[in-house]
Amino acid sequence: MKLEGFNSSKTPNGLLAVKPNKDALIVNIGDLFQAWSNNLYKSVEHKVMANPNVERFSVAYFLCPSYESMIKSCKQPSLYTNFTFAEYRVKVQEDARLFGRKSAYLGFYHHNYSYINIYKSNKCIIV
Repeated sequence: MKLEGFNSSKTPNGLLAVKPNKDALIVNIGDLFQAWSNNLYKSVEHKVMANPNVERFSVAYFLCPSYESMIKSCKQPSLYTNFTFAEYRVKVQEDARLFGRKSAYLGFYHHNYSYINIYKSNKCIIV
C-alpha cells in the first residue's frame, strides 16, 4: 500500500509532497552529511503529515559522532570551515532558541558568509 504524507523542501515556495513509490526507500541526509559531502548531498527540511485513518510505520535512525569529532569535507577545496560536532550542537541549540528552528550548518560556510532574515521569509539570504 502506498501512503502519502511525506513532504520535503524542494522549492523556495515551501514543502513539496513526495509521491509514494513501492520500489523506493527515502533516506534523509542530515546537516553533517551535507558538510562531509561538500554539498554533493543536501540536508532538507522535511515533515510527515500523518493520516489518522491509515496505520503507518516509520523507522528513524540517528548517528551522531562524539563531541570532539572534527567535521570536514571529504572533497577539497571545502565549502565549509572545519568544525567539531560540539560546535555544531551549540549552534543548533542557539538557532532554535533565537529563531525557533535550526540552520546551524550555514554558520560554517567558508569566507565568513553570514545569514540574516532567514526566518521571516523562510529563505536564506547570504550576504
